[in-house]
Amino acid sequence: MRKALVWVSALLGALGLVITVVGLTADRSVLATGTTLSGASLVALTAAIGLKTWADERRMARDAAARQAYTELVESIMKRFAGHTFDATGEAKMRAQIAVWAHADVVKKVQVWNRAYDRNVGSAAGSVTLSDRGRDELVNAFAEIVAAVRREIGGPRVSIQEIRGVLFNEPHSSPAP
Repeated sequence: MRKALVWVSALLGALGLVITVVGLTADRSVLATGTTLSGASLVALTAAIGLKTWADERRMARDAAARQAYTELVESIMKRFAGHTFDATGEAKMRAQIAVWAHADVVKKVQVWNRAYDRNVGSAAGSVTLSDRGRDELVNAFAEIVAAVRREIGGPRVSIQEIRGVLFNEPHSSPAP
């Protein structure tokens, strides 16, 4: 839409300029038409610029909300691994933000995490000892969420093992220097 307005503006401006020059040099009767077309081209260009600015502002606001939701999601899950007390209100807020702002792939990965969490932790309160398989399942599900978030925000691709290494200080997961 914006490109079409820019092209229309350019064509109207060029036509208006040509007609204005003709009006000034040869036929005064077309001068009003030339100046009207030139003015219309400026209006179309202003509309195109305004449309771009409005669309950019909406996109930036949407991106900021999604980034905030993603940050809260990652922090919330990291707190679970660190043994922090479960915050039902904070969890509800974070889940609502993810449901509204997150990309479909991130939503799917959060669902995988939720199922893995329910399977391995359930409704247990306090600190929970996980089996190696259960811990691995939760860590992988979490790393998959982070990888999906990175894809969504356009971050450089890194492996699941590298993400695990950063999140959980797993030296065997990080590439050799």
